[in-house]
Amino acid sequence: GTIDVNVKGTVLATSSSVNELLSRVPNVVVAEGQISVLGKGEAIIYLNGILINYERFAAIPVSQIAKIEVISNPSSKYDAEGKAVVNIITKQNIENGIMGSASQHVTVSKFAGTSTNTLLDFNYSKGKFSFITNYGLQLGKGRELLYTTRTRPNPDEYMKSVLTTDWRREYNNYSNFGFGLQYTFSEKSYVSLAYSGNIEDLGGVVESRNSITNNTGNSFYATDIAKNDVLLNQFVNLNYNIITDPKGSSLFIGTQYSNYNGTIRDFIEENSLVDESNIQKYLKNNVGSTINIVAAQADYSKKIKENTKLEMGAKYSYATIKSGTDFLIANADDMIFEPDDELSSDFKYNEKIAAAYFTFGSTLGEKVNFSVGARAERTNYDLYTNANGIQKFGKSYGNFFPNLLLNFDFSEDWKGHFSYVSRITRPRYQALNPYVIYQDPFTTIEGNPNLL
Repeated sequence: GTIDVNVKGTVLATSSSVNELLSRVPNVVVAEGQISVLGKGEAIIYLNGILINYERFAAIPVSQIAKIEVISNPSSKYDAEGKAVVNIITKQNIENGIMGSASQHVTVSKFAGTSTNTLLDFNYSKGKFSFITNYGLQLGKGRELLYTTRTRPNPDEYMKSVLTTDWRREYNNYSNFGFGLQYTFSEKSYVSLAYSGNIEDLGGVVESRNSITNNTGNSFYATDIAKNDVLLNQFVNLNYNIITDPKGSSLFIGTQYSNYNGTIRDFIEENSLVDESNIQKYLKNNVGSTINIVAAQADYSKKIKENTKLEMGAKYSYATIKSGTDFLIANADDMIFEPDDELSSDFKYNEKIAAAYFTFGSTLGEKVNFSVGARAERTNYDLYTNANGIQKFGKSYGNFFPNLLLNFDFSEDWKGHFSYVSRITRPRYQALNPYVIYQDPFTTIEGNPNLL
């Protein structure tokens, strides 16, 4: 149930971003910020065996990737929200010496404009000590065009809207950076410390043009949004790994701290033509958000014999989210900005998840191999928001996730596969925040309607 895709030394290593790289991997689909595996649904991302989110994934430099594992039937050691797992494995440290590389990508698009991507990385290793660092910078332009129509055919309440939205993005500074240190005690054990991050400084303009026809006549709305969105994401990892016996049993202990800071300072100019009257307004959409996640895990793998292995472990994570949205409106006459209470809100969320898991794998004869496992999780969260009035939510619940996998080798040409898994779907932390994406007076995107 696992596909290994080598990246190092192949044409895949020329990809300008890890998003582009993953879109070229068999059975993997990358679309609209979501990564899916064909036949399985949305996948979760691991980096060298540690769970990461989409923002951390987007900051991985392609130059450091050795291979990618696509795991269609993940065992209970992987987090329960993943219907499939994509594990990105980075290059191992070189034996001794210095190695570095630099590459420059230029993309010329008649539709979107020109963009450049500069990638630098450097490795140094001597004796038991090794050091690695990388930097990538993307500059230029991007574009997306969306054409939307809405029709209410009832003759008594007829309405038709034709909306064109043109995102003309300016990548002022899309960069990722990081460094890592590793000390190898012996061939069987090492400790590593890594820091990485990325900046997304997005400018440009979003142009929306909405023509509305109803029984009373025609109206037209033009909205221009000057974008000023900045994201700074930072990650720290401290890991220890040791091989505990000659058979290859191992113990892994890892901790991870993630910090996400985002600001939106959008200035909106709105012009409308209604009943032959021109109306002009100015709006501001100011958003600030901070996400902090602390996670620790310990995994032990016991190799009982050549084809028999027992894996067990535990993980604990704690996440906090704080954000605020101030949406302001002013008329062109006085330019006095007043808050819009319906589109402004504050949001706070805390979540704790504790998990324990095991997987046992072995063979039955020469033609059958199997694995059986389970994962238990305990989740606590509390949420406060004043969007649509003050609302408070809190819940504590437990889940049990069994996992069974059977593989049959009937012959060289015929193989059978059976699996049973139990999973949960959790939204990304960024998807919890009910901030506003404004397009025109009739079109806003607020929060996440898929939340239960």
